[in-house]
Amino acid sequence: MRTLSLQRAAGAALAVLVLSHAASAATGRPAVPESHRLIVKLTPAAMAAGRETGALGDLLAAYAVKASMPLLPAPAPAEADAARAGFDRVFVLALPESTDMERAAADFTADPRVEYAEIDRTAVAAALLPTDPSFPGQWNLDNKGQNWCKVDADIDAPEAWQLTKGYSSAVIAVIDTGVDREHPELAGKLVAGYDFVNNDNDAMDDLGHGSLVAGIAAAATNNGQGIAGVCWACRVMPLKALDGTGYGTYSWIAAALVWAADHRASIVNMSLGGEEDSITLHDAVRYAYERNIPLVAAMGNGGSPAGTVIPHYPAAYPEVIAVGGTNCDDERAPYSNYGKHIDLVAPGWDIPSLYVRNQYQVASGTSTAAPHVAGVIGLIRSVNAAYSPSQILAILRATADDQVGPPSEDLPGPDQYFGNGRLNAGAAVRLVVGSLSAFTATSLPEDGYLLESAEDSGVAGARDATAATIRAGDDAQNRQYRGILSFDTSGLPDNAKIAFVTLKLKARTTVGSIGMSGGHGRLLVDAKKGFFGSGSGLELRDFDAPALSAAATFNINPVAGWYSAPLGRAAFAQVNPTGRTQLRIRFAADDDNDGVADFLAFYSGNAGAAARPALVVQYYVP
Repeated sequence: MRTLSLQRAAGAALAVLVLSHAASAATGRPAVPESHRLIVKLTPAAMAAGRETGALGDLLAAYAVKASMPLLPAPAPAEADAARAGFDRVFVLALPESTDMERAAADFTADPRVEYAEIDRTAVAAALLPTDPSFPGQWNLDNKGQNWCKVDADIDAPEAWQLTKGYSSAVIAVIDTGVDREHPELAGKLVAGYDFVNNDNDAMDDLGHGSLVAGIAAAATNNGQGIAGVCWACRVMPLKALDGTGYGTYSWIAAALVWAADHRASIVNMSLGGEEDSITLHDAVRYAYERNIPLVAAMGNGGSPAGTVIPHYPAAYPEVIAVGGTNCDDERAPYSNYGKHIDLVAPGWDIPSLYVRNQYQVASGTSTAAPHVAGVIGLIRSVNAAYSPSQILAILRATADDQVGPPSEDLPGPDQYFGNGRLNAGAAVRLVVGSLSAFTATSLPEDGYLLESAEDSGVAGARDATAATIRAGDDAQNRQYRGILSFDTSGLPDNAKIAFVTLKLKARTTVGSIGMSGGHGRLLVDAKKGFFGSGSGLELRDFDAPALSAAATFNINPVAGWYSAPLGRAAFAQVNPTGRTQLRIRFAADDDNDGVADFLAFYSGNAGAAARPALVVQYYVP
C-alpha cells in the first residue's frame, strides 16, 4: 500500500505548548457590540407607493421594529442629488435585541419591494484587534517585532479584518487527521464531515494535526480565549484521511476530495502529501477543481536538500495552490520545499494554534503555512463567492509581498523559493472589496515581425514590420512562423498592481487553416524578454529558442473571430508602465506533420484599428 506522511514540525517531534486561559487580557480593543440595526433600501416602485411604513408595514410588524428613520434625516440643499443617487430610499430600522439579524437581513432582502438590506455594522477607531489572549503572540497575523521578529513579516490579517471577517457560508474542508469537535475554539463552526480512515461519520482528531490546521484557518476569534483564526466566521468541514500516526493512503485523500466537492465545500486545505505522483489523486484534484473549488496544499518539509527539487503531491499539481513556509524574519524556513510549481509562501514557523482535548500548541512546518492561504481564500469567497479558482490564484499572486526575503532567494517576480511572494491578506481582500481599473492597449504598427525557420537549418527568413497579418505555426513544408506583438502601455500608473492580463487576437478567416484541437497543437504566448534590440531585448534567434514556459493558452473557439487568452503571472512582469510591452507568439511543437497547414493567421498592428490585437490589463493602485 502506498502511503504518505503528515507534514511534520521542525525537529524530531511536533512542539506542543499549552496556552493558559489565565493569560493577561489582550492589548486590543474590547469586542464590538452586536448590532441590532438594519439598513434597508426600497425599490423606486415601493417608494412611490408609500414611505417606509406603508411600503413594508407587514415586515416591520413581523420583526417588531422599534423605530425607523431615513438615512438622511432632514432636507438639505443637496436633497435633489441625494434623491437621484437613491439615498432618499434608504432607511435604518432598530430591531429588538433578540432578533436573528442575519435572518432579518435575508428576509428583507428577499422582499421584492427591497433593493437590498444589510446589518448596520459597528465601526471602531483604528484597526480592530481580537480579544483572544494569545493573539499578541501571533506574529504570523500581526508582526510588531514581538520575540525579536522582523516587523511586518506577517500576512496583514488586521488590515483584512477591517474589511471582512468572513461569513459562515464559506466552508473550509480540512483533509487531515480529523478535527477535535469538542474544542471550544471550534464550537458551532463544524459542518458534517467524514472519517475515511475508519469509514464512519465521526471525523474526530486523534493526533492533533488536523485541529492545528483548522485553528489557523478558522478558529473562533474575538471570543476572549485562545487564538485568532484567519477567517473569523468561516466554518470547517473535517475530512479524516490521515490516521493517528499521521499517515494515510492516497485513496483516502482522493475520496475526501470528491466528498468535499459533492458537499459544496468552498475551499479545500491539504497540509499533507507524498513524493509519488498518482492518477487517482490527480483525477480527484481535477474533479474538485472543475467544480469551482480552490485547492490549497503544503509544499512539504523535505527542504529540497543539496539543491534537489523534490515535487510534493498534491502541491505539485497545476490545479493546486502550492504554499511554502517562512519564519518571523521573512526567511524561507529551512525545511520548506521549493520548486517552480510554488505559488507563494506564508508563515510556517512557531505558529500558535489548537490541539486535541481543548488544548493549544505551537508548531512549525509547511502544514501551518497552507491554512493561512485557505483562511484568506475564505475571506475572499465571503466577499465574492463567484471568483473562480484561477481568479483567486491570480489575486493571491498579484497581492503577495515580493522581495521580502533574502535577495539570494526572493528574486523580483516569481522564483522557485518564494513563488510570487509572501501572502498578504489585507491587500488581497482590499483588491476584492474594491474595484479594478482596466487599461486597454491596441497593438502598434511596428509589430508584425515574422520568422520562417526550416526544421533542419535553424533560423532563416526575415522580420517584416509591414505585414497586416501574422502567422504562428507550421505550414505544410514544416516552415515555422512566429511573431511579436507590441503595445504602448505607458498609460498605466507606475505603482499599479496587476491582477489580470488578457490578450485578444482576431483571426484572418480568409487565410490558412487553424488546428487548435485534435492534436494539431496550441497557440501559446511567451513572456520572457521584453524588447527587440541589443542587450536583453529579443533578437532574431530568440524566435527559434527552446520552448519557454507558456504564459497563456488560447481558447479553442473564437468569439466573433476573436481569440482570448488570460496571461499567467510570468507575463505580468513584462507589462511595462513606462513604455512598450512585447509578447512573443508561437505554436506548440506538437504538429502531426500531416501536410495540413497548422497555423493561426491573425491581424497585426498594421491592420485596421477595429481588428488589431488588444492587451487588457486589470489593476488596482494600493
